Amino acid sequence: MNEVFLIGFITKNLEMKYTRSGKAYVKFGIGINKPIKKENGEVINEATFINCEAWGKLAEFITRYFDKGRKIALKGELISGTYEVDNIKKFYTNVLINKVDFADSKKNEVDTSNLKENYTTNDNDYIEQTEDEFPF
Repeated sequence: MNEVFLIGFITKNLEMKYTRSGKAYVKFGIGINKPIKKENGEVINEATFINCEAWGKLAEFITRYFDKGRKIALKGELISGTYEVDNIKKFYTNVLINKVDFADSKKNEVDTSNLKENYTTNDNDYIEQTEDEFPF
């Protein structure tokens, strides 16, 4: 089973992009705080940063209703792959999002009267990533 449930804060401004074939996607990170109690009793927040991506209608939904600093609840699956930069092989692991929901009180500031409580996509929105699909 490959299923991930996360709640975190979006770490940067969202920018929807398109593949050469016109498929919408968005890639962004979320930060998740974990309170850690130090030996002296002081509590500090340790952050974990997770890379996420969404495709198709879900990418459009996320870029329309979420922005930097918003708390987002998401469900997805882990995906991994490789790419090369200057003949150096790089590895990545991302969360491929297939469902999102608002996780903060700002939801009331957005007109969601015509939306479901959360937004779900189907597997057809995701496309296999190939070098030819990306504009970089």
